[in-house]
Amino acid sequence: MIYPQRELLTSVIGNTFPTNSSFFKSCIYVISIGIIYYLLVKACTTFFLIPSINMSVFWPPNAIYAAFLLMSPRFLWKYIILVVFIANGLGNFNSGQSTSLSLGFAIANTVEGGLIAYFSFKWNKPNVALASFRNLFLFIFIVIFSTFIGAIFGAFNLSYSYGWSRFWDFFLAWFTADTLGSILMLTVIFAWNDKLISFKKIKSDQFIGGVALVISSIAISIMIYSQKGETEIVPLNYMVFPLLIWAAFQFKVKGASIVVLLIAFISHWYTLHGQGAFMTYGISIQEHIFWLQCYLAIVFMTAISLALAIAERNNTSESLKINKMLVDEVPKAVVVCRLDNHEDKNSFRIVAANKSAAKLAHSDVDSLLGLCLTDSFFGQLTSDSLSDYQEWVLASQGEAEFPELIIETEEGTGAKIYKCDSMYVGESCIGIFYEDITESKKVEELHRQSAKLEALGTLAGGIAHDFNNVLGLVLGYTEMGIMSSRPESKEEGYFKKIGSAGERATFLVKKILTFSRMDKVELHPINLRTAVESALEMVSPAINANIEIRHNIYPNNHLVLADEVDIHQIILNLCINASHAFQGENGRIQITLHRQLVDGKQLNSLDLIDKKYLKLEVTDTGQGISEEIIKKIFDPFFTTKEVGEGTGLGLSMVYGTMKQYGGNITVESKIGRGTTFSLFFPIESEQANDISSDTFIEYPSDTFIENPITSEITGHVLIVDDEPLLLNLYRKFLEAEGFTVTTCGDGKEALELFIQYPNKFDVVFTDNEMPKITGKQLCQTLLSINKHQSILLATGYSANNLEKDIIALGCKGFFLKPVTLRRLEQTISELLVKQGDF
Repeated sequence: MIYPQRELLTSVIGNTFPTNSSFFKSCIYVISIGIIYYLLVKACTTFFLIPSINMSVFWPPNAIYAAFLLMSPRFLWKYIILVVFIANGLGNFNSGQSTSLSLGFAIANTVEGGLIAYFSFKWNKPNVALASFRNLFLFIFIVIFSTFIGAIFGAFNLSYSYGWSRFWDFFLAWFTADTLGSILMLTVIFAWNDKLISFKKIKSDQFIGGVALVISSIAISIMIYSQKGETEIVPLNYMVFPLLIWAAFQFKVKGASIVVLLIAFISHWYTLHGQGAFMTYGISIQEHIFWLQCYLAIVFMTAISLALAIAERNNTSESLKINKMLVDEVPKAVVVCRLDNHEDKNSFRIVAANKSAAKLAHSDVDSLLGLCLTDSFFGQLTSDSLSDYQEWVLASQGEAEFPELIIETEEGTGAKIYKCDSMYVGESCIGIFYEDITESKKVEELHRQSAKLEALGTLAGGIAHDFNNVLGLVLGYTEMGIMSSRPESKEEGYFKKIGSAGERATFLVKKILTFSRMDKVELHPINLRTAVESALEMVSPAINANIEIRHNIYPNNHLVLADEVDIHQIILNLCINASHAFQGENGRIQITLHRQLVDGKQLNSLDLIDKKYLKLEVTDTGQGISEEIIKKIFDPFFTTKEVGEGTGLGLSMVYGTMKQYGGNITVESKIGRGTTFSLFFPIESEQANDISSDTFIEYPSDTFIENPITSEITGHVLIVDDEPLLLNLYRKFLEAEGFTVTTCGDGKEALELFIQYPNKFDVVFTDNEMPKITGKQLCQTLLSINKHQSILLATGYSANNLEKDIIALGCKGFFLKPVTLRRLEQTISELLVKQGDF
C-alpha cells in the first residue's frame, strides 16, 4: 500500500485518539485533505468547465482523494470521506451550481473516489500497479468500474435538473472526464510512489534530460494545440510520439506518465478555448472533447505500454545477466542442448554452456556453442541416456540422475568421476549438469574405510581382552612351571618353548591392536630422512637381484614424531609387496621423500589437518592393482597370496601406524603401469620432546626388571579381576612369594570390601575391562576414600587416553596385558619399599 504519511501520524495507532497531540495532528491532516480537494474542485470547474452542461471535461480530484485514502490509516477513512463530501459540495456550490446539484455531485464524486480506493486496497498492490501489463489492466478496470458507478449517479443528478433526454450526454461527459483524470493522475502517483526517488543520486545528465523533456513536452504541446482558424489547423498530433518514446526509454513509466499528464492539461485548455487540432466546425463542444479524450487515451496506452515493455525487457535482460553470472560462477558444468531432429537422438546440439563447462572441455564457451553433443567432450553419455533425453523432448517433461559418469580428462591425469543430473528445460532443450565428485568419492571411501576399521578395531579390542586373559594364564603357569622345574631339565625346556609361543601370540595381538589404533605407540622426534636411508640398507638384501631400487631423498632436517622401528617395518613391507608385483621379471622400485604442501581439497580427501607434511612415495613398475583390490587393500587379513604365504596384516598395520602418527597413506595404481603408495608424515618442530611423568611408569608385559629386589617384602594385596582363573593364578603366586592376598571377582565387590576396610590393603591391583564397575571408575572411587592408596591397573589395550586419565587420578602403575608374574611381584615390591610398609 501507499503510506507515506505514516511518519506524520506515527502516534495514531488505533481507532481512537489516545492523546491530545495525536488528535490535533489528525485533525490538521484530515482538514488539509479537505482544503486540497476543494482547491482542486475550484480549479477544474474554473479552467475545464463546459458551460452548456455545467461539467468539467477533466477531473483529477477524485484520483487525489483516492490516493489520500490509500495513504491513510483505515480508521481515518470515515473522516476523510466526510470532509471530501463537504469540500465537493462547497466547491460546486461556489462555482454557481444549485444546492441540489452540488449535493448530487458531492455524493457521486465521494462514492466514486471511495470505490477506487476500496478496490485498490482489496487488490492490495497499488504501489506496483504499473509493474506489469496484468497489473496495469487491473488498475484501469478498477478505475473504469468505479467511475462508471459515479457517472451513473452524476448523470441521474443532472438529468433530474436539465431533462432526461440529455442523460447520455451527461453520462458520457462525466465518465470520460473522470476516467481520464483518475487514470492519468493515479498513474503519476502510483508510478512515483513505486520507488522513492533520491534526488542526490540523480546524475547531472539525467537531471538535464528530465528538464529538457518537460520543457519540450510543454513547448510542443502548446505548438500543436494552440493553432487557430477554420482551415489553417495542421494535424500535428503525431509529434507527441517522439516525446513519448524519449520518456519511455529514458525515464520509464514515471517519465511517460508525466508527459501524458502535461499533454492532457494543455490540450484540454486549448480545446475548451476553441483552438487546436480537435476544434473542427460542425460538431458540438462535447464531441470535440470526447474525441480529444479518446486521443489522450490512445496516447496514454501507447506511452505506458511502451514504458512497461521497455521496463520488462530491461528487467528480463538484467535478470538474464544476473542468472548468467550466477550460472557461470557455479562449480557445476552446465550444458544446454537442443534436439534439432526429433527423430534422431544423436542430433542434440549445444546451445548454451557456462565457464565451468568450458573449463571441463578445455575450451571456451564460444567454441562449444553449435557443437553436436555426441561429437563433443560432453558426448560421453550412454545410448540409454540419449534415448531418455529424446523421450523428454517429445513429452516436454522429464528429469533423472546419473550418479557416476567416468570421463578420461587428460592423458596421464587419470579419470574423473562426475555426477550427471539432467532435466528438460523447454523449447526442445535438455539441461545437463556435470558435478565433479572425484574428491567426494575419495572422502566417502575414506570414511567407509575408517568406519570399517573402527568396527574391526572395536572387535579386535574385545578379542584382545579375552585373548590376553588366556595368554596371561598360559604365560603365568609357564612361568610357575619354569620356577618349579630343575634347571636345564626337559621340563624346563618344554615350559620355555611354551613361553616363547605365548610371547609370539602376544606380539600377534599387538599387531592387531596396532592396525585398529587401540594400542599405545611410543613416539619420538626422529629425522625421517635418516630413518628411511637406514631402512633402505635393510631392504636390498631382501629383494631379488633383478629388481632395481632407486631413491631420491630430499635433504632435510625436519623431525617427525614416529618410531624408527616402525619406519623400518613400513619400508620393508612396502618394498617386499612391490617386489611381488614383478612376478620374477625385471623391474624398478622408486623411493622418494620430499616436503609436501597439502591444499584444502587434499586435506579433506586425505583426512589430514592443516600442517606441513613430509611425503614418502614408494613406486613400482609392476603389474598394477585392480580397483576392486585397492578398495580392500588396507583391510586386516585381506591378502591375494596363497594360503600360508601371508597373514594380510602387513598393509593394515602400515595404515594403522600412519593414523597413529596423525598422517595417512594412499595408493594409486594402473593395470600394467605400476603402483604408488604415498605416506604423509606431519612435520614437528625440532624442539619436539617426549611426554614423560615422574609419578607414572608404564610396565610392558614382556619386560623384566634387570635388578630385582631380593629382600623379603610382605604386604596385603587386593586383586580385582573378572577372570577367576587369573585371580587364582595371581593369588597362588603372590602367596608363595610371602604376600597376603585378597581377591574380588568384580569392581562392585571390591568397592564394598574397601569401604568396610579402607586402610587394610597396601596395594590394589585391578583389571580395567570389567562389568558393573570398570577399573578406572574403581580407582577414582577408592582414591576418593583413601587418597594415599597405592593402585596398579592393567588393561588389554591402551585406548581413549586411558594412560593420561590414570595419571590424573593418581594411580602408581599401568600394565598392558598379559602381565608376567615376575613383573607383577617386582612392581608390588617396589611400591612397598617406597612406602616403607614391609
